[in-house]
Amino acid sequence: MASGYHERFKQLIEEIRPNINTISSKQLFNDLEGDENTVVVDVRERDEWQMSHIPGALCVPKSIIERDIEFHVPNPSRKVALYSRGGFLCMIAADSLQKMGYEHVYTLKGGYHAWTIGGYPIKQNGDITYPDEEQIQELLKENKAADR
Repeated sequence: MASGYHERFKQLIEEIRPNINTISSKQLFNDLEGDENTVVVDVRERDEWQMSHIPGALCVPKSIIERDIEFHVPNPSRKVALYSRGGFLCMIAADSLQKMGYEHVYTLKGGYHAWTIGGYPIKQNGDITYPDEEQIQELLKENKAADR
């Protein structure tokens, strides 16, 4: 885990990590291509979601997910794939959903950064597009800076 996080946050993530299922960008992409049962939830704040997100993703920020998830995903047996910017906040959200009885909760390994760096489609300015080299390089720089 990147060194820029406080110890208690790191400890929380390490405590819940063993109970959290992850899904790779490739697997999520394949699921979305062929499995209409998967619900993708972006737990970032609405302004981040509005800038760009995985096509078809619902915006249910981490700050309200426990309160609002049942409006969007009333069936706790549905497969839910959560993502955040780098993957940590969605782990906390996944832990909450599992405690609420959701049976098939996954977090996107590496979060939205990994999806974008992997070159998978994004929805930006109302259009489905693919990340350009500049976006990918910017995210790689952010990841490198966060690891310091």
